[in-house]
Amino acid sequence: MNEIIKGMRVIKMYAWERHFNALISEARRKEMSQIRKSTVLKALNNSISMISPRAIIFAIFIVHVLTTGHLGAESVFVTMNIFNALRFTMTFAFPQSVALAAELYVSCKRIQKYLLLEEVRDRQYITHPMTGDGKDPDIDAKVPLISDHQNDGHLDDHHNEDCSVSVRNMSAAWDPTLENPTLKGITVSLAPGELLAVIGPVGSGKSSFLMSLLDEIEVTAGHASVRGSVAYAAQES
Repeated sequence: MNEIIKGMRVIKMYAWERHFNALISEARRKEMSQIRKSTVLKALNNSISMISPRAIIFAIFIVHVLTTGHLGAESVFVTMNIFNALRFTMTFAFPQSVALAAELYVSCKRIQKYLLLEEVRDRQYITHPMTGDGKDPDIDAKVPLISDHQNDGHLDDHHNEDCSVSVRNMSAAWDPTLENPTLKGITVSLAPGELLAVIGPVGSGKSSFLMSLLDEIEVTAGHASVRGSVAYAAQES
């Protein structure tokens, strides 16, 4: 919802109001349904916490009279004092503990889901002399290798050592299990000091291409390497 509000200008520019109105209405409907259920449960809990002590005491007195045939003032006052002492634990602490236990269960499931995600591979590094950027060509600089499926993690001899960014026949996907990758067969090389503009319609994969260079999405084929450090400025909506 926050992303939709922040991107309202983009939604208006592309005339997506009707589509997003349906999405927001559905999300709001589900949200109100959950809020309604939560409110009903809280009301029931508060009602039970107010009624249950008196109902339990009344039931105990009925059972006591039916079994002994006598109910004295000393028994009444002692019983009421005991239940007043236990009232907080029985009617407030216990229901709260049940609610907190449910939240703990949900949190543990989320943590478990996160910990069971596939491990992100460590970036490998290769060294090539820096050229064309004003640095000493005799000093090697580490180049993070994002992916190279064709050469088992090492670039071949045809890698262009003068390129700051080198992408060859790269395919990448947000979800590697899908049959069609997000990007397929991308080849580009960028020399130091060179400016490259990536243009295309909405959904064509411009942001995905940048994410692949940042190793934010998995490269499933080919290779992509970046020399030196990387700075990324996200677009403003």
